[in-house]
Amino acid sequence: MRSMPESRLPRRPTDRFEDVVAWLLSVLVMLGLGVALTVGLSAFAAGTQQVRAESATRIPAVATLVADAPRADETFTGMPLVQTSATVAWVAPDGTSRVGTAVVGVGTRAGVTIPVWITGDGTMSSAPITSLGAVWVGIGAGLAVLAVDACAVALAWGGTRRVTLAVNVRAWEREWALMEPQWRNLRR
Repeated sequence: MRSMPESRLPRRPTDRFEDVVAWLLSVLVMLGLGVALTVGLSAFAAGTQQVRAESATRIPAVATLVADAPRADETFTGMPLVQTSATVAWVAPDGTSRVGTAVVGVGTRAGVTIPVWITGDGTMSSAPITSLGAVWVGIGAGLAVLAVDACAVALAWGGTRRVTLAVNVRAWEREWALMEPQWRNLRR
């Protein structure tokens, strides 16, 4: 039994152009994946170094609320506040008393103790970044690169399609201008 020859439509130059652009954009996507992985791993490594540095320079301490925290006020959205700033006191590593501001629950009473982080000289600081934070930094950096790559590919492909459509429409109009008189004569 003989198989039928495969019939293919003739290809226009714009079809070939789109094929070339599609191949180039596919390569760009693959390169973007590699760059995203590299950037993500680099950001994770930097975050891990930050975890080590902050963990080495920050220590946990206990602070005592000096005065009652303010009561709940409504925000501009009408929702009550859950946390507020209040004055707290703690003891620095050298034994001196320090006073500063920390975030506490609204309406917390004076004398309540809260955990805080301080530096070696006794200055209040934020909590050190965690290992999970370093992972999220790496993931975020990689995803940002992927988003830029995806936008570039989408814009390039959209521009290519727009240009080839305009070229094809002009070609179809020229062909119709040649064929329409013959077609009109066939209908009569």
